Amino acid sequence: MNYEQIDDMSGQEVKSELKTLISEHEALLNSARAILKYQEFEQSAKEIFSFCKKVTGATSGYVALLNPDGSENEVLFLDSGGLPCTVDENLPMPIRGLRETAYRSQKGVYHNSFDDSHWVQFLPEGHMQLENVMFAPLIIDHKAVGLIGLANKKGGFIKRDLDFTASLGDIAAVALRNSRNVESLQYLSFHDQLRGLYNRHYFVNEMNRLEGSREYPIAIIVADLNGLKKINDTFGHGEGDLYLQHITTVLKEALR
Repeated sequence: MNYEQIDDMSGQEVKSELKTLISEHEALLNSARAILKYQEFEQSAKEIFSFCKKVTGATSGYVALLNPDGSENEVLFLDSGGLPCTVDENLPMPIRGLRETAYRSQKGVYHNSFDDSHWVQFLPEGHMQLENVMFAPLIIDHKAVGLIGLANKKGGFIKRDLDFTASLGDIAAVALRNSRNVESLQYLSFHDQLRGLYNRHYFVNEMNRLEGSREYPIAIIVADLNGLKKINDTFGHGEGDLYLQHITTVLKEALR
């Protein structure tokens, strides 16, 4: 918006525009705060999603992540906006339809006559009615890894809605990256990097926890690995590492 456009606006229009700008600014600020507030992505994603709904006027939608092989949506949570929806959230959601366009193009898209479009054929049986929809991808390292989906806005979506939701999608992507980094650090702090078994740090923490616990009986197995030094000296430490990994596999298959 430029100064000439502002000059052509009525007082009521200027007031409405300022109200919208303040709402967008607050949503962006609070979404950024959500990254610091929560370590788990689902919690920050719910807050960011609620800001998307509030500012755009959408009444329903969801946040989903792409599964590891990139073939399906895994719904994190779904808000039907009070509309009847009997679809099981745990059912697989193949990447197809308009959301596939958002994933493949890595750009946000919207459609204001969705229930009259050919896209509607991709909805599973029992899905709530969708008058209009909008999708904004979550992008990490130049790859779309998830979606913010919004639907059923009275009067339909506009480009401003798409631009705003895309901005919150970028913030959500940062939240997702941070959450994954925290999970990775937590895993490494309690696991041996080579073998994937719990390390001494985990053992000490667990012993401290069990001291005041009533989780009995408790069994502790202490074992020594024969011949590891000979393998390292004769065949090299690479073969010794393989030996350790093989023993790890045996232990994991034999114990809970």
